Amino acid sequence: MTLDFDPFDPDVIYAGSNRAGVFKSEDQGETWVQASIGMDPNERILDLEPDTNRPGVYYAATYHSGVYVTRDGGERWENISGDTFYHSRAQVLALSRDGDVLYVGSMINGVYRLGTPQISDAQQEAQDGAAGDSRNQVVLIGAAVVLVLIGLGAVLALKRAKGIGA
Repeated sequence: MTLDFDPFDPDVIYAGSNRAGVFKSEDQGETWVQASIGMDPNERILDLEPDTNRPGVYYAATYHSGVYVTRDGGERWENISGDTFYHSRAQVLALSRDGDVLYVGSMINGVYRLGTPQISDAQQEAQDGAAGDSRNQVVLIGAAVVLVLIGLGAVLALKRAKGIGA
């Protein structure tokens, strides 16, 4: 079994199971739904790897069928390795920092270097918009934290001034 937290949404968790494909939780693990459309629902998932540059893009290494990708947060999966791993079992995934190269460690034949699947312009725009929204939220949260800290500093300064003057 493998677990992975979505790098763009702290409430979302993906779980790869030993005999039932991928599961997804959107409420920090309170409830789970199977998210394996496009792959055998009984597939053994050995590793999950998020694309930290593209929201909703995940890769799954499977015991029987190779490597899959989802571009929509687990709604649908597509096999991107064909028969490459039929006898060698995709076991471990690693994605380059820029998200352009997916490395696959196999149980039998070593390491493979796969290019990542192309994403359509519409998908990229939707992902860029989602990433922009999350970046805006981070900026707003950061600004709120700074304001709170400034406010706390002012309160502490006033308390010290009152204590010194009393």
